[in-house]
Amino acid sequence: MNSRGATLQGDTLVLTGVTPSSIIFADRPVRSAGHQPTADVIAEWGSGDDSFAKNPPNATVLGPWQGRVCEGCSRGSEESEAGGWTS
Repeated sequence: MNSRGATLQGDTLVLTGVTPSSIIFADRPVRSAGHQPTADVIAEWGSGDDSFAKNPPNATVLGPWQGRVCEGCSRGSEESEAGGWTS
């Protein structure tokens, strides 16, 4: 998902100005890639026995931080082995 802004509210990343279409890729239950309406991604988030709500997806967060572009990675609900933010 792409957005114009984001804030942390506790342990929750809240996106603002989210684009109407999201780039998706997955390896479960099968390998797949493409575009999907963001509303559909959100609606399906908690669906199924192996949903993202139960088994969070990996993610990369890229954005400005103190005048630099920084990147952070997540593996499900855990911070990356690289130790969080890098520039």
